[in-house]
Amino acid sequence: MALGGREISTRTDALGWQATVRRGEAGFFTANTEPPVKMSPEFSVRSVAGMPSTRQFFRVHVELDGITTPDSQVWVVCTALPTGNRTPSFCSEPWDEGQLLQVRAALGAALPDAVLGFTIEDRAGFSHLIGDPERAPAIAAAAAVVKYYAAWDESDPIDITINDDQFAVSIGFAETVYRATVRRKH
Repeated sequence: MALGGREISTRTDALGWQATVRRGEAGFFTANTEPPVKMSPEFSVRSVAGMPSTRQFFRVHVELDGITTPDSQVWVVCTALPTGNRTPSFCSEPWDEGQLLQVRAALGAALPDAVLGFTIEDRAGFSHLIGDPERAPAIAAAAAVVKYYAAWDESDPIDITINDDQFAVSIGFAETVYRATVRRKH
């Protein structure tokens, strides 16, 4: 695959995956019953029945190992409050499990074929998400790139946990696309 005039390998090896990630849409999911508001091609406010509260989202296009699939759109849904550099205290959870279940149900009904990743912990250099285990490497690439461009998190690598799978993701930017190297941590 050519990127910036040079050849980039997209093969999967024992170390992990190469991903090309393109920014798509950002915005908010809301329970408001008004029609969707398209403020620009890159930003919208989308009404979702059953949404318990407004949640920020980022939709990105992920090609994992140079392969585009029908489900290559990944939605990163912010359901946890960022904690900055702090690890949440032992007895506090930065997310509400009941609300997370409501958000997942509402978005599952509204976007039945979507690949969704829900943040349950977010701090500098780290995010923990709940998502489809079959799509964990793509969700990890999407979440890390969103942290890189939307939260200005330039940690290298960014540690991403999808359910119980841990990944280290390194990111580069070239000619309007993000390149992510996703490695499974043991």
